[in-house]
Amino acid sequence: MSPGEESCTVAYVTNRDLVTCTPNPEELGLVTAASLERQQEFQLGREAARRAIARMRVQPGPVLRRGRIPVFPPGLVGSISHSNGTGVALVAAKGWARAVGVDVQSRERLLPLRAAAHVCRPEERAWVEAAPERLLPEIFSAKEAIYKALSVSTGQNVPFHRMSLRPKGNGFEGFLLPRPGGRLTTPSPSLAVEQLSDMHTIFSWAILVRDPAAWVGARDVVAGLLRGALGPEV
Repeated sequence: MSPGEESCTVAYVTNRDLVTCTPNPEELGLVTAASLERQQEFQLGREAARRAIARMRVQPGPVLRRGRIPVFPPGLVGSISHSNGTGVALVAAKGWARAVGVDVQSRERLLPLRAAAHVCRPEERAWVEAAPERLLPEIFSAKEAIYKALSVSTGQNVPFHRMSLRPKGNGFEGFLLPRPGGRLTTPSPSLAVEQLSDMHTIFSWAILVRDPAAWVGARDVVAGLLRGALGPEV
């Protein structure tokens, strides 16, 4: 299955988009006890998911959740993220991708250098510490995207220290470490994570494609859709 609008898509919304949208009651029921700020963030992600689902040729439906993992309508896998008034959702056909992960981070959220001990492996800290204000949030966002994809595909919460990343192109090449005591696995294009960013926001996405040869096409589809939504500054 070649990548295109029928295989994967992404949607991006901001607080302004919520003015004209009608929340789904089943989805809102998941956060009735949350603060108003949390409810608005939740709506951002679900509105982005609704718009992404609408572009796929499947029966639409609410995006509920299993634990903390969003559950998309039959035939789809997806991921949601929100930060600082921005929501993004990445959705793919199950026949084309095993799982996807997306993350959005505001560069206004400064991570202290000491956070590198929790986010980075020793081999990563060597190059992150050269420009921590830029690189630390980028590697954090990349690992969040991989974490979400692996949570769906494996059913496990894979800690950041089992992910070893190397800069590659507009993102990172990912290596997944076995449990303590093991060695690096062979790198696979299906574990690659891509990024788009500007002065304010970082977008990261990982797609675990069924056919590794489809990764480049998937990367370009998502990047093209995000650039179309965000404008020429990214």
